[in-house]
Amino acid sequence: MRQLLAGRLVRVQNDQYVPDLATRWTTSPDAEIWTFTLRDGLTFYDGLPPGLVSTG
Repeated sequence: MRQLLAGRLVRVQNDQYVPDLATRWTTSPDAEIWTFTLRDGLTFYDGLPPGLVSTG
């Protein structure tokens, strides 16, 4: 989760994870798969919207 914080998907406030670029998230029962919903209107540095990305 620490890497996600560095990436600004979520942040810690009062010892709780709170939304940042991700508006919400879910985890699989075994916590192996995390699914994030990103804020509307986000773009990459080149102006393109984010697409599907697999990091596993």
